[in-house]
Formats: sequence, structure tokens, C-alpha cells
Amino acid sequence: MKRLECRDLLYFSLFCLLIFSCAANSKFQLTGEKFSPYKGEVQVFTNLPEHKTYQKIGTVKSQGVEAAKKKAAQYGANAIVITRQEKTEDSRVIIPNPVTSGVIITGSYPHEKTEAIAIRLFEDE
Repeated sequence: MKRLECRDLLYFSLFCLLIFSCAANSKFQLTGEKFSPYKGEVQVFTNLPEHKTYQKIGTVKSQGVEAAKKKAAQYGANAIVITRQEKTEDSRVIIPNPVTSGVIITGSYPHEKTEAIAIRLFEDE
């Protein structure tokens, strides 16, 4: 019975590790004025808009474009400008196995890194 409890704990720990390692992790660096959170759809650009009035709010680093949009919206951005996008594969994770006194090695998974400038677009008058 004790072995079963250890195995259950191991499976639960592995499950939690996989869930939390796959969760989007976004970082925001405020470089301008923070606005109220934006509730609409955040636009995505590959260059700063030339014929629109905007203000830079900050930079965001995230795991994917959707995560970048969500993080930028929290600071009031209604658009992001992608400055870097990279697809990589994370390395394997080694977890101690208390049941067999060995280790469990999980496989790698695809991962997308996104860096963007968060901006607030204004309606031209």
C-alpha cells in the first residue's frame, strides 16, 4: 500500500510539473505610461505604424503571440509590434523517481519565444 501512495505522489508531481512548465510565462518591462487594462482585441504589427499616432508603453517577452497580447493588454496596450519570434525545443527534464530510486526523463516539446513592443494606438483627429 505504501508503494502505491508513492507512485500516486510521483504521478501527481509529474503531472503538475508538465502543467506548470507548459504554462505561458510573460514578462513586461514598463518604459512609458501605464493605461487602464484594454479589454478589446489587441492588434499585431511587424513594424511600428507610420501613419498612426501611438505611444510606447513597454516591452513584453512571452511564450507566444497570444500570451504577449494578453500581457500587453493588462498595461493598456491595444497593439503590439513583434520584434523577435523564435521557435525552439526545450530540453529534457529529469525527475527523481522515489519508487525505483531511479529517474524519469520526459521528452522535449516545442516552444515559441516572442518579444514585442506594447503600444497604445490613438484615433487620429
